[in-house]
Amino acid sequence: MDCNLDGKLDRPANYRGSGAWCTNHWTNTYVNDNGQQCHYDEFVKIVAVPLNAVVKDGIFYNADGTEIGQSIWGNFAIIEDIVNDPCANVKGVQYKSPDHSGLGNW
Repeated sequence: MDCNLDGKLDRPANYRGSGAWCTNHWTNTYVNDNGQQCHYDEFVKIVAVPLNAVVKDGIFYNADGTEIGQSIWGNFAIIEDIVNDPCANVKGVQYKSPDHSGLGNW
């Protein structure tokens, strides 16, 4: 939104505690060691961490110590990662935040 009418998308100076979120989805095709053409796709949910979140060893935790997810981009965490790669025998949810994996209520 452009709430201050400057013609630009409004962004907070610090995303921590802002409730911001995004998703990334990508696909790729590759040839495996057996010469088989393989299709890979991944979907990731990312959220701005709460103000009181702390990071330890690259993982964000909420105030009560519950894991939020892997740190990314400074003040963001990956809360869900879904990968489908039949050639590598990888399918479905690879990570889901123990805190919660929904995009709202952060």
